[in-house]
Amino acid sequence: MRMTPPLGNYVYEMRRDSVLIGVEESRLEKGKLSGRRVSADGANVHRVVATIDAESQIERIESSYARGPFARSVIYELSGELLSGTLVAMGSRDTVSTKLGRFKEIDADLLLFKALIIAHISARGLDRYTGRVALIDSATLVASSPKLTYFRYPNSPTRWTVETLLGDREQLETDPQGRIIKREDRLRVETVLTHFQELAP
Repeated sequence: MRMTPPLGNYVYEMRRDSVLIGVEESRLEKGKLSGRRVSADGANVHRVVATIDAESQIERIESSYARGPFARSVIYELSGELLSGTLVAMGSRDTVSTKLGRFKEIDADLLLFKALIIAHISARGLDRYTGRVALIDSATLVASSPKLTYFRYPNSPTRWTVETLLGDREQLETDPQGRIIKREDRLRVETVLTHFQELAP
């Protein structure tokens, strides 16, 4: 079973009440996941570059966030049971880390990370997974490890829900190849895949 979504270039549009609020562009290739999300006014930019090992697990992440003149960046690497890194912001450098879950799943707040987690769950033959996921906040770049539940709807195998212990939910819709084609988060922001270009073999 496929351990990753299809390799290629992904473009998503984010809308609230039909108004465009941002665009997310990502690329998944062998050994690498990269992308950026830009607000519609261009004021907020979130970038990620992640290295993926032969088992399709994230092993290193570089991420940055800029809002006008304010910027911060971080580099995370797996270190045993921890995701550890150095955060650079406002001229200071701080060590940051969080504990990894059993399967070492990581979400750096681009949709391709969620698609990768779903591919891993599906490859294990599961329709439901509850465990810690290392989440890297796109604005602060600080990682935490909340317990999340991913589950697939029994009568609709392309629909998934991600739920926190507090009951916050987001709805994901995938296609048969494992691409996320639609997301609706708890703030009712709808993100839709508008373009996909598969990489040449």
